[in-house]
Amino acid sequence: SDQDFRLKPLVSLVLAGLISCGFVVSDRAFLKPYQPQQVANRMQSKMAESTIVAMAYQDLQDIALGLSFALPLLENSQTQFAFVGRLQSYDQFWKKLARPAIGDSSPQILWIIAPGLKGKDFPPQVNLSRSVCNRDPNQYYRLGVPLQGYRC
Repeated sequence: SDQDFRLKPLVSLVLAGLISCGFVVSDRAFLKPYQPQQVANRMQSKMAESTIVAMAYQDLQDIALGLSFALPLLENSQTQFAFVGRLQSYDQFWKKLARPAIGDSSPQILWIIAPGLKGKDFPPQVNLSRSVCNRDPNQYYRLGVPLQGYRC
């Protein structure tokens, strides 16, 4: 009938949308160049009993980037993920990490994801409210975005 003829394009469109959504969500299409699953796997292979991952963000794009890392990382119950805002420079970011809301626990490992920061610009020490973390020079990676591991 005429009504069935009108529904066919709509059903086809919805079906195509669902299939493409499935491909994107399962990382079978539109693969991200910064490889969040690989980064998460690398971090988790190095993770001890307690880990904090701090993501520096300046805009919504950085938040979206951070979420793509946070989702696979939070499958590990020993991992905490913190979004820490920054303005133009990273000076305020390092100070915010020392606030009790972020560094309230005493992690064994701290990972910093810092878009736009060069390896040499990561400080040798990061202060959290209850601990001091020292940069591990063997734990610097750049898979699209720089990330640095610290031992606390």
